[in-house]
Amino acid sequence: MSNLNARSRKFAFIIIITAVLFLCTAILTCSASETTDDDSSAVEKVEVYHFHLKHQCYSCIRLGELAEQTVNKNFADELESGKLVFGHVTVDDPKDKEITNRYGASGSSLMIGVYTPDGFKAEEDTRVWYKLGNPDEYEAYLKDLIEKRLSGNMN
Repeated sequence: MSNLNARSRKFAFIIIITAVLFLCTAILTCSASETTDDDSSAVEKVEVYHFHLKHQCYSCIRLGELAEQTVNKNFADELESGKLVFGHVTVDDPKDKEITNRYGASGSSLMIGVYTPDGFKAEEDTRVWYKLGNPDEYEAYLKDLIEKRLSGNMN
């Protein structure tokens, strides 16, 4: 019986040590990614584009209206300096083909592009669709997201 107790303690000790090592690794990894993903001097420009088709439904129109209002209200200085760009892009219009291809857009979406010395990164934000019914929540969310991208935070 004492042999079984010793084995159980040894097994429990190994499990605890493994868990502690795993947690330490996770903490160190998170700390490293936080420091490398927040460098505002590295962000050259942020683009916010409302991609849509020529014929839009109410929600698609509203998505673009709220995005434009949010950007104009909260980022006038950044727009003026060229650090932030906002626009509406018609994906099925040949004149918008280049930008549509760069972002990989194929329909209604709100996309954010970030230019750094390392290159260009585009992301589609789908959470804004769930906030269309609450303009204040939409604005707060999008404002925070754009501020993060302008500061170099890509999380």
